[in-house]
Amino acid sequence: MWFPFWRSRDRFSLDELRYLTDQIMKVQIVNDVNKDFVIEALRSIAELITYGDQHDTAFFEFFMEKQVMGEFVRILKISRTSIVSLQLLQTMSIMIQNLKSEHSIYYMFSNEHINYFITYSFDFRNEELLSFYISFLRAISGKLNKNTISVLVKTRNVRRFGARPVVDLEITAVSFHHHYLCSIKLSLSSSLLIILILYLPSPDDIVDFPLYVEAIRFAFHEEGMIRTAVRALTLNVYHVGDDCVNKYIANAPQTDYFLNLLKFFREHCIGLNELVSQASGSLGFESTSSILSAVDEIEDNLYYFSDVISAGIPDIGRLITDNILKLLVFPLLLPSLSIGVVNETKISAVTSLYLLCCILRIVKIKDLATSVAAAFFCPLETFMPSAEAKQNGYMSSCGPALDSQKDDNSNLSFECDSERLQASIPNLSSSSQTQSGKDVLWHDSNGSHLDLR
Repeated sequence: MWFPFWRSRDRFSLDELRYLTDQIMKVQIVNDVNKDFVIEALRSIAELITYGDQHDTAFFEFFMEKQVMGEFVRILKISRTSIVSLQLLQTMSIMIQNLKSEHSIYYMFSNEHINYFITYSFDFRNEELLSFYISFLRAISGKLNKNTISVLVKTRNVRRFGARPVVDLEITAVSFHHHYLCSIKLSLSSSLLIILILYLPSPDDIVDFPLYVEAIRFAFHEEGMIRTAVRALTLNVYHVGDDCVNKYIANAPQTDYFLNLLKFFREHCIGLNELVSQASGSLGFESTSSILSAVDEIEDNLYYFSDVISAGIPDIGRLITDNILKLLVFPLLLPSLSIGVVNETKISAVTSLYLLCCILRIVKIKDLATSVAAAFFCPLETFMPSAEAKQNGYMSSCGPALDSQKDDNSNLSFECDSERLQASIPNLSSSSQTQSGKDVLWHDSNGSHLDLR
């Protein structure tokens, strides 16, 4: 078995691909004895398929005829060494990244072989294996469009019908109004069958999206490169613009990802405040470096929020905007600017001002800016339940929270409900006053006011 593998042969030929495939199909178990041969064969197959995609379609036709993707799955099942699993992930990543034909990509993603690799229980204690796995997921996300994403999601309503014999190879995928009509010829023999698969998605049809679900499991990994790769993957998914996928993402339990992300961001903000407080006495190189690193992390998070919102999924945009206000701005940042803050405050005034500036500068959402502006002129209890009003050590002298409020002597008006805050400030000059001799900005609102530093 070993000698013929190294015999002289044109490296980039169909005969070479045929030989390697035959050898892989003969493997019954992968262990320390033959692992090097299997690894080299997998690597060579990836090179040949990439070469064939650019020079000769016969290479990929042979790849489909022999159902090599199924052989990859079989090798994974019989492998007893993690290095072969690593090579399989690398092989498929190389192929997916370099294939230019959408028909080829569509075939790679079909038949549930890719989903099998995505959901396989790898030993992620091996950091190198985890790195290759995340790269594999990201490579898949880079090839997503409204056609290819349809074969990676799991739906309830799938109908198969209309079989007839054909004699040539063809793969087609047509998308119209979120209905996918896909035809795949499964082999190259004279008894080929063309199977028409008609997807009729509805808002409730998608029951699982393994690529997305498995990726966000690592959204808060301690390794920054992995977090970055996961975020890039999610943005690729959001920017596909498939309504059914967007509805799946915008419903529980997938929305927990965004809530956890915002809580993760809030902890980073509190951490920045602690670093600033510790460095206030003596600012050295180490403390400066730590602060700059924390600032970079915070800004990266905000740019990610902005990118997610710009993907145009309304429910997700509202979820992020509302929870930035609910989890960070109202309970932590704005109370820190009040002269009534007590010692247990979690965020200092300086850090709060910096974070508010960053949020408004990077997350350029009109509703978010309007809500923050309105909060400067209205009691905080108006924007959140009274039970949350002292989360940052501040309790206004105002009464209970109001559902809606309008000052007859000003043009400021706003409405607040459990779902969304809307504020209108047509003329701030007529609704606010600056008292001379006092560093206080206030707005008379039924006897309540918010004093700012």
